[in-house]
Amino acid sequence: MCYAFRALFMIWIYRILFLPLFTLLCPYFFWRTRRRKRDWAHWKEHFGIYPPMVASSRRKRIWIHGVSVGELQSIAPLVELLRLERNIFLTISTTSTTGRQIAEKLYGAYARVIYFPIDFWPFVRNAWKCIRPDLVLSVDSELWPEHLHWARKINVPVGIVNSRMSERSFRRYCRVPAFARWLWGHVSFVFACDDESAGRVGKFISSPERVIAVGNLKCSRQPSLPLKKSERMSLLHSLGLPNLWSNGKPTRVLFGCSTWPGEEELLLETFAKLKKIDPGWCLILAPRHVERRGEIAALCKRRELRFHLRSEGAPRAFCCEVGILDTTGELSEFIRLADIAFLGKTLPPNAGAQSPLDAVAAKVPLVCGPNYDNFHEIVEALRAAGAMEVFAGTDAVKSALLRLALDEIKLREMASHMLHYLLATKNVARTIYEYIENLLKT
Repeated sequence: MCYAFRALFMIWIYRILFLPLFTLLCPYFFWRTRRRKRDWAHWKEHFGIYPPMVASSRRKRIWIHGVSVGELQSIAPLVELLRLERNIFLTISTTSTTGRQIAEKLYGAYARVIYFPIDFWPFVRNAWKCIRPDLVLSVDSELWPEHLHWARKINVPVGIVNSRMSERSFRRYCRVPAFARWLWGHVSFVFACDDESAGRVGKFISSPERVIAVGNLKCSRQPSLPLKKSERMSLLHSLGLPNLWSNGKPTRVLFGCSTWPGEEELLLETFAKLKKIDPGWCLILAPRHVERRGEIAALCKRRELRFHLRSEGAPRAFCCEVGILDTTGELSEFIRLADIAFLGKTLPPNAGAQSPLDAVAAKVPLVCGPNYDNFHEIVEALRAAGAMEVFAGTDAVKSALLRLALDEIKLREMASHMLHYLLATKNVARTIYEYIENLLKT
């Protein structure tokens, strides 16, 4: 009774605080929606209003929520296993336009893809009445109080897959222990990325045995297939890059993966030096935010480098030196061209790191700066495996990229280590799937 009263008190405090904050932030979200050209055709879904969902009452309904593109891509091995079960109906939600586009592309043929509702009582109530899930899965510790409250209210288990809790997040939760225990108390089971995260999450869950360290689901993917000659030529030509140089040697590719301001300039400077030593190289820049295309094009012009924007379609001639991948959802395809890649958002003043997983799946050797907190456990595992190198500053990264690009033996070794790492982590999805299968049978 005491717990029930405390839980009711907590959710009403959250609701009271949420309403004025949501009202205050509405203009910002509206401006951001217009600026990023969000999906207006499905705007009602943010308020929990969805078209009728047709699914047999005999099928178990699983609602999976992932925020980022990386999270939605990471669940592919698990979704592949779940969709083979004929008695399961999948709903996959996300919060961004890009996330929805990726989810539709990956899962739209066999799952219902929707926007996650704004976490306010009437919107969440609408969503739950429409979806009526038998199980809810959230990716990477994505916890929304109202969403979790409705799960407990109608006795639906909630699982967290790929859960990570950094030392910083743990300290934040420790400042509000009552709230943390209430929030995590809604969770039925947790599959954590590593032992450290499992131990931290276990501090806030009444039954720590429900927290299982299985490894990172984002790494539980099949290695990308090698590109055929025709596929490689087509991808290079779409960026205005030649497949063969005048000396008859195949083009080699230095790749900037999800880069942020300042990092493109570093790569262009490195590329200019590399080009003088070995003219058979080209550079592909894939900025994290495609709206920065004009800024990056200006950097290329300043260095008098021939470049082409992917968004402009295939060019007539294939004589460029730099290809700019200014489209969304294509990184996993184009990264397969790379001989070596730099991981973006890892050099100061940028911090946190973008996902290295597309490069991992493509078995591409990686180099990054010192700021990789968002993917700390993956980067450290790749370093230990000999598939990735980390450096403390800009000059060190430049030197490393130049050194490795000219050392074909070392690059082959790193690619081989990347493959071994992938094969060692491929059973994570199967472990989670078997747990879910047994849970739904009870």
